[in-house]
Amino acid sequence: MTARWMVGFALLSVLACGCRGAPPSFPPPGRDAGYECDPSGTTGCPSGQVCLQGYCYAACDTAHPCGPLESCMAGVCVASNHDAGPVDPCATTMCDAAHPFCRGGACLVCVDQTVCGGGNPVCDVGRGLCVPPSAIACAPCNNDLDCGGAGSGLNCVSLTVSHEKVCLPQAMGGACPTGFRPDFVNPASCVPEIAACTIWRAAIEGRACGGDADCAPAGAGPDSGFYAGVCFDSGFGSVCHYPCGVDSNCPPARPTCNTMVGGFCL
Repeated sequence: MTARWMVGFALLSVLACGCRGAPPSFPPPGRDAGYECDPSGTTGCPSGQVCLQGYCYAACDTAHPCGPLESCMAGVCVASNHDAGPVDPCATTMCDAAHPFCRGGACLVCVDQTVCGGGNPVCDVGRGLCVPPSAIACAPCNNDLDCGGAGSGLNCVSLTVSHEKVCLPQAMGGACPTGFRPDFVNPASCVPEIAACTIWRAAIEGRACGGDADCAPAGAGPDSGFYAGVCFDSGFGSVCHYPCGVDSNCPPARPTCNTMVGGFCL
């Protein structure tokens, strides 16, 4: 049998079987049990999950935050638009005539002494309220005279990070009273060792609270005087407490650091 005859026979065999121009085909690959949910909402996901492209994923929230370059929107982490800069919460906050000033989304009566007078001449900048003067550590003030003047050992100091203007003990030779430390920005003045003056004062007063924000400076964030967990009921209703690690962190009126309740002065 010649080679030419063998090639011709092979071509005839292909034509006879009808295989010319018919590439093989395969069914599309499946994915386990198929789609889990319908984005239109007819088939939902369990609570705490969102439907993305037919499958359920854990949703983001305050307990499950997104990455540093993302924002949580409707339970989904999306890229943040950093070109637009941070959004001021006061841009969408409606304040009334009695509380015309806004900081961090909180409406305030005052931000300085210009609107205060009568029996309440001092602006408690941290809380945005007009109050009477009190020459004690961490009390709000307009000037040094509100803190007792010369010889009192207290100066009226503005703290820009925590948005406060308060009477602070002077650091004598770099030393501060118990519970205080030299301020990083104003080393000649002493500030509470752990949280803001507003929380220190609220704890001394046993101020009633409905949440942690009632104890902290108005509009405060984690880096500006806010401290989570300071408002709780320790047997006399919900009041503000001061956080601590040891007794020496505590104000004189609440001298004991009780670590059984999370490390707060009692």
